[in-house]
Formats: sequence, C-alpha cells, structure tokens
Amino acid sequence: MIDINLNKMVINSKKVGVSLSGGADSAILFYHACDVLPDKTYYVFSGYDTRRPDSIFYAMAVYQFIKDKFPKVNIMPHY
Repeated sequence: MIDINLNKMVINSKKVGVSLSGGADSAILFYHACDVLPDKTYYVFSGYDTRRPDSIFYAMAVYQFIKDKFPKVNIMPHY
C-alpha cells in the first residue's frame, strides 16, 4: 500500500512518472497509484527490451487496461 501521509513529495506533486515494464510489479504499482492517488497526472513510459521483445506488448495491454479501469484519472499517452 502507498502510505502518502509520510511522503510530502508525493502529496505535493501533481505529476507522476511511471516506468511500465509489462511485468507484475510495475502493473500493480501503477494500478494502485491510480486507485489511491486519482488526482495526479500520470506519465507512462516503457522501453523495448531486446532480451524480452514481447514485454512491450504486455506493457501496452496493462496501460490500456488501467486507462479503461480509471477513466477519470488523467493518464497521458503511453510512450
């Protein structure tokens, strides 16, 4: 769980950068952040891993799922 009461930087920020790999860890963190901090603007980016070339497709699917699940959260285009 994200404990926003202890982190002033999270409370005061308006923009959040999310590195979305397509794996479980980043997907859960992104989902939970949108759930707990819906007033932030999220900038989501992914890289292309030559050792796991299919991971970009998982990242794109996770991005779209979360964007659909939280339509009122300001999630910028996926880069």
